[in-house]
Amino acid sequence: MAVVGVGGHGDRGLVADVVAPATAQQRSLNLAGQTDLTTLQAVVKHAAVVVAPDSMTAHLAGALNHPAVLALFGPTSTIRTAPLGSRVSTLACGTPWIASPAIAAPAICPDKRAWKIYGPKPC
Repeated sequence: MAVVGVGGHGDRGLVADVVAPATAQQRSLNLAGQTDLTTLQAVVKHAAVVVAPDSMTAHLAGALNHPAVLALFGPTSTIRTAPLGSRVSTLACGTPWIASPAIAAPAICPDKRAWKIYGPKPC
């Protein structure tokens, strides 16, 4: 199985760090800064699993109804901004992984400073 990393031009170093462990064991490819929307759609369509932060990639995978999407969140609310799609799962800071549609996943961040920025409630 190959590991393919995508992102913007500024993500190239981070993506290299993420795919590096897979390089010795299996094939890996760093496409950060090299994909347009059409190419990104093809990468997502052919991926076995999509793991992405709350980003274009996660939302595109959800919109394409990809069978295995894990969207990673920091202090933002998964209820408000999670990718749409019946097969999207979310993981937010301070919460256990919930393998269910994103709308059912609570977004609780233990850092109360984030609550002041994003609202009085964590969700």
